[in-house]
Amino acid sequence: MFNLITLKVLSLFSWIWAFEVVFNMLKEFFYIEVVWYSEIDKNAIKIYEKNFPWVPNLWDVKKINTSKLKDFDILVWWSPCQDFSISWKRKWLKWERWSLFFEFLRILKDKKPKFFIFENVKWLISQNKWKDFQIILNELENAWYRVKYKVLNSKDFWLPQNRERVFIIGQRKDLWTFDLEIPTTNWSNNVILKDVIDNKFDEKYVKDIEIIKKLYSWKREDQRCEHEDKICHCLMNSWTWKWIVLNKDKEFVRRFNARKLNLEELNDVKARQLTPQEYERIQWFPTWFTSWVSEPQRYKQIGNSISINVLYEICKSLFTYIKDNKKLYTRNNETNLERYKKGFNAKKEKYKNKVLSKLEEGAFSEETNELINKEYNNFLETI
Repeated sequence: MFNLITLKVLSLFSWIWAFEVVFNMLKEFFYIEVVWYSEIDKNAIKIYEKNFPWVPNLWDVKKINTSKLKDFDILVWWSPCQDFSISWKRKWLKWERWSLFFEFLRILKDKKPKFFIFENVKWLISQNKWKDFQIILNELENAWYRVKYKVLNSKDFWLPQNRERVFIIGQRKDLWTFDLEIPTTNWSNNVILKDVIDNKFDEKYVKDIEIIKKLYSWKREDQRCEHEDKICHCLMNSWTWKWIVLNKDKEFVRRFNARKLNLEELNDVKARQLTPQEYERIQWFPTWFTSWVSEPQRYKQIGNSISINVLYEICKSLFTYIKDNKKLYTRNNETNLERYKKGFNAKKEKYKNKVLSKLEEGAFSEETNELINKEYNNFLETI
């Protein structure tokens, strides 16, 4: 049965593993054992291995042999977002990269963990007029999972960053009713850039007038300058896209971003790029977390990661939900995992449907009920 002492986790497309940081912050709920992670980016692997050297890497997700994996409780997954990002062409079904979703689905179907957590850019929902997102939901439903999803913004979780991401949380259908509430905020936001940026910084981050004029000519919204009395736009994976104007008011910065200034007005402007440590702070990582790689890679690794505060609240909510629902393990129509596996894996569709319908009806034999009760009593002794 479900072990409240240890939850085992498999991480796909782990990057620098925001999940691992959060799990270490939630030890009062469970002991979380990350049994494997999967990542192929050499710099992300270097950061991961420096911070979590005891976790083995499965490398390329397409080459994972699920028959050799032991069972685990939670599958966490977030994959390359370019296919859904507003900055890219957003052609999911035509992009080879998004065959990775079906690799995730393959592992989910083969191993059938109790829960999964999935994160991506918010454009995932609106891609192709909701059609692609509906495909994802249908595939997860067919994999026998109940799902909940919500778009969350980092600025609502005490971080000075406008970063919207969609989170999907799934629970296997043979468990109890899925009434998890995904949090929409934890604090009213009163944090601005000034609260997290450094007053002292290396002069190498201050740029000359020619670079400022080039910055002024850029058209993309996410490449605009920031003012220290506001929150910043979503962090990107390059330092060239995040600058702070040092000696001008917010109205000047607004006109700068809208390209409504004369070039003469730029002559006395000072601007600097955010430092890697500030990138980490804005995402709520420790300021040494990515220090094992080059500066350009630090920006990339943090800019592509998940905001820690947001993920913390999601995992905290899920763990609270699991703990509060431990009494529901006595419900016979929701606990027969072996019968569920047998039904799901049956080669004959007719037999599979018959078994799954029995699961829904709670039609178990007396012997099965006795086994469930015995297993539940053993479970109670562990908590």
